[in-house]
Amino acid sequence: MTYRRFAAIRHRSFIRFARFLQKEIGEERVIELIKKETEQRLNAQAKRDLERLGKSDFKSYISIFRDPDMLSSLTMEIIEDSDTVFEIRITDCMAAESYLPHKAGDIGYAAVCWGDYNWGTDFNPKIKLIRDKTLMQGHDCCNHKYIWTG
Repeated sequence: MTYRRFAAIRHRSFIRFARFLQKEIGEERVIELIKKETEQRLNAQAKRDLERLGKSDFKSYISIFRDPDMLSSLTMEIIEDSDTVFEIRITDCMAAESYLPHKAGDIGYAAVCWGDYNWGTDFNPKIKLIRDKTLMQGHDCCNHKYIWTG
């Protein structure tokens, strides 16, 4: 079984569980709780990244986007890569491929995309993300623009 197939099965199970919870306690409350867990999970990821990289500068953070594991789960184009701006356009995402066919973009956005903002800030408060498009929300791409404000 490929990793992509495994991820799709895992996401499908999560979607079923989230929909069950939505029926039990309401759609908005479930999305709110998923977002809260995503923030906590990405905060922990930022801490692991800091430990592994040993630095909290912008260049170290951006190096994560060049990691083969990251690159294997999405298709991205680098739009700008400078000392203060790293902008990417993502046109294919393994997570979106798993959630969107099940009309679960709202669940996928809360579980996957929502934490992107905290991840950068938790890595270093001088990193800000600007984004107004995501595949999960039905756009043609995700447009991440990370800005170093330091």
